[in-house]
Amino acid sequence: MNNIRIENATPDQIDSLEKLMKLLISRFGDAFDTKRFDWGIRRRIYDPLQRHGILIAIDE
Repeated sequence: MNNIRIENATPDQIDSLEKLMKLLISRFGDAFDTKRFDWGIRRRIYDPLQRHGILIAIDE
């Protein structure tokens, strides 16, 4: 059985977040918007006050 650990996302995980977001959006048949990702996720992940709302699951 695998364990999944949930933690707050950090700036060094931005590439993983972007890959996940592209995968999720493609499953809905939409196009990935880099500007929207940069404005929404990337901006928040570098702000220490807003970072706590972005969670990432890590398969251990």
